[in-house]
Parts: sequence; structure tokens; C-alpha cells
Amino acid sequence: MKRTVLTLALGLAAVPALAQTFQTEEESRAYALILPIMREMTDQMPGPSEYLSQILAACVVANADASERAALAAAAAPSAEVGQILNGVLPRQGVLDCVRASSGA
Repeated sequence: MKRTVLTLALGLAAVPALAQTFQTEEESRAYALILPIMREMTDQMPGPSEYLSQILAACVVANADASERAALAAAAAPSAEVGQILNGVLPRQGVLDCVRASSGA
């Protein structure tokens, strides 16, 4: 967990670049849905949690498969289904790799 927090903290400079990577409306809607969830998750982490939540949300969207992204984009609000999707995507190595890449590490 400490390693993840450190990696997230290192990715602060990449937020503007990540925010510009959404190429579809679906990705943008998925990001908008999960950003508040990521904010809640990162509120207790050291450092500027707003940037941490943006990085994490962008990396989740980038690593969700097409059906997961579609389900997130179609959801009107957080739900048990959204939680299940996030629980499946967050532990993926690709999410951590994304955060690392966003930090230039």
C-alpha cells in the first residue's frame, strides 16, 4: 500500500496529460462517474488528494476493458455493479503501471 501511495504521489505532474487522453465520450463519462469515488478513496492519503484521484481515475478508465468501460459510462450513479467493476480493475498490474508511467518513473 505504501508503494502504491508513493507511486501515486509521483504521478502528480501527469494529471494534465492524462486528462487529455480520453478519446471517446464513453471514456469521459466513465471518468466522470468514478472520479468522485477515487476522491473519496484518496482523501486520507498524504499529498494533494485531488491530483491523486485524477490519476487513479484516469488509469482505471485506461485499464478497464470495453465492457467494463461501457458499464461505467452507462451507470447513472455509483452502484454495487460499479463497485464490482472497480474492485476488478484497481488491482490490475496495468493500473499500477499506468500510475508509474504517468510519473515518468
